Amino acid sequence: MKLMRIVIAIFWLCSTVLLLGRGFAEDIPLEQKLDILDLRDMDIKDAIKFIAQRSGLNIVAGDSLQGRVTIYLEKVDAHKALATILETNRLAYEEQGGVMRIVTAEEYQNRYGRPFSQKTQTKLIRLKGMKATSAAVLLEKIKDPFGKVVADDVSGTILIEETPQRLTQMEQYLEAVDQPTVARVFGLRFADAEAVAVRVGQILTPLMGSVREDRQSNKIFVTDTNEKISEVERLLREIDVPRTPSVVALSYARAEDVAAIIKSFLTPGIGALEVDKRSNQIVITDAPFRLWELESMARQLDRRDKEVLIEARIVQVVLKDEFRMGIDWEAIMNQAHGLKLSSVWGGVGTGGKGSLAVGTLSDDNYHAVIEALGSANKSHILSNPRIAVINNQEAKILVGTTKPYVTTTTTTPSTGPTTTAEEVKFIDVGVKLVVTPTIHDDGYVTMKIRPEVSSAATSLKTGQNNFIPIVDTSEVQTTVRVKDGVTIIIGGLIKDEKILGDSRVPVLGAIPVVGGAFRSQSRGKEKSEIVIFLTPRIITGDLGMREELDFHSAEKSPVLY
Repeated sequence: MKLMRIVIAIFWLCSTVLLLGRGFAEDIPLEQKLDILDLRDMDIKDAIKFIAQRSGLNIVAGDSLQGRVTIYLEKVDAHKALATILETNRLAYEEQGGVMRIVTAEEYQNRYGRPFSQKTQTKLIRLKGMKATSAAVLLEKIKDPFGKVVADDVSGTILIEETPQRLTQMEQYLEAVDQPTVARVFGLRFADAEAVAVRVGQILTPLMGSVREDRQSNKIFVTDTNEKISEVERLLREIDVPRTPSVVALSYARAEDVAAIIKSFLTPGIGALEVDKRSNQIVITDAPFRLWELESMARQLDRRDKEVLIEARIVQVVLKDEFRMGIDWEAIMNQAHGLKLSSVWGGVGTGGKGSLAVGTLSDDNYHAVIEALGSANKSHILSNPRIAVINNQEAKILVGTTKPYVTTTTTTPSTGPTTTAEEVKFIDVGVKLVVTPTIHDDGYVTMKIRPEVSSAATSLKTGQNNFIPIVDTSEVQTTVRVKDGVTIIIGGLIKDEKILGDSRVPVLGAIPVVGGAFRSQSRGKEKSEIVIFLTPRIITGDLGMREELDFHSAEKSPVLY
């Protein structure tokens, strides 16, 4: 075998010498396909020169090339043999005008945007219906970073330069999305062409379909696949019909509120909406197939608001010496026949002595708690109001006084006398309670509760001898969720009051001048805690108030938790 290779090498050498001796002037064609290429530890420049001589390729290489080549190939194209040698030495070639110039692999990639080893193919594809620029947008998302896509809308063609495998994938993708298109003209009788064109554009094939309108003739021109054109025809049969108005009278909801919601559901270009505030009605105009849906939506929005009857019991408990820090709720509840709060919400207190307690209690045990409070402390009910409020609306309860005070305003004009004006203002002090209920379908009520206890025992004297009350306020805010009929207890709202006592001897104490010896005055402070009991009851509004209460009495709520 070794002897055979030597013979073949001698034969190639002799053939080369013979050809060179005869000269290329005789135009003897040189084969670019090499039967055998066997190079052993040959300098790369000599290897490139040898391939050029054997194949007739015009190759230009610089003197800076370095490296050794050992290779054995059979029946290989000269271009592939040269490329194999160059790739193993991080080299490449570029061919221009029949001359191949050897460059580095880095220089080649910087110039052409792809590695030399990545072979590409170029193919021109004629599109069936898609715009060339639209197809190029799609192909740019799936091509290799070194691939190229060139689009021409005039000829409807797209040129792709890619690797063979990726080129096949891109062709298959185009075959799937590039469908033949047809153009149709639709004349409209009732609908507005401009509005319909917007609606039709929403269902056309992306990057293929197109629509434009002619306002003068009230026509639209649609281009898309046969399938989409059929879909457009079905849509036009539904919307290009006489518009039908319908008047919807609302009983509970405001017409402008309902109209604001329904407006976004009208058919573009066809639907219209008018509001009559005087009669609380809305006039809907739309295609028949949409009109009944909009009417149904308006009637569903026109629902009667639920109501909550809030029963409030506001109790003032005068705190004894052992309860100066507030009611000991644990002791009070144990005293009330061993009762316990059904629930105490964290974050606002633990329900113990001297803290804000918010809990629930079944309606059956309410009187037992009141008795326990009365036996442990001096207590009396300040108010027992009942107030009905619509769902999600705010209810306010004030148990106290409206305290007036006077302010003086002095005006000094540039000319004329100075004027002084007095204004009487009022401020509410006492126990204020603000409740906003939210009714749930499962029979529970969420209440946002804001109790406030305020007093104005002292005043501030101004320079105009006016007395402005100084208001001491204790206010908290919490949100609780309880079942219909369950009582909420809010405690821990403590206030101090000044007590002015007057004692006198009967008859003698009323005598002018000398009567002062028979009467005396005492001053002191009294600390008390305000306890609020709230019981929400969901009412329908169909029954009278007494009937509603009787109904709830028959259906008492169990203790929660």
